[in-house]
Amino acid sequence: MIDHLRSETVTETNYLFKINEQMDNSTDYLSEVLAISKDSAKALLISKPFGLEHILEQYLSNPKFLEEVGIAQISNAPSDQHFGRCPICLEYTDLMESLPCKHPFCNTCFAEYFDHMVNLSAYN
Repeated sequence: MIDHLRSETVTETNYLFKINEQMDNSTDYLSEVLAISKDSAKALLISKPFGLEHILEQYLSNPKFLEEVGIAQISNAPSDQHFGRCPICLEYTDLMESLPCKHPFCNTCFAEYFDHMVNLSAYN
């Protein structure tokens, strides 16, 4: 009986550890990609029931998503410079471009997207 209780406690502890580890990883990732504080990223993950993928979809489809949920982005660069981390390839670069919706992308990812859209329209 005691061994059974110990086994349940260990399993529960392992489960909670994995949940906390996953939350920390998701918080770090979201903080980096969206350029927000880790506290803001964690609050966003807790408040949005659909998780990381849903938050990223919302961010990419709505340029005012972070503003609407009351989260400010961190800006380490002067506003006239275009460098940062691309939300697609996650590489740091000084070759960033912003679309009219204000989402930044590195030139490489934007060129690949543009080529894809041209090829897609050629077949339609």
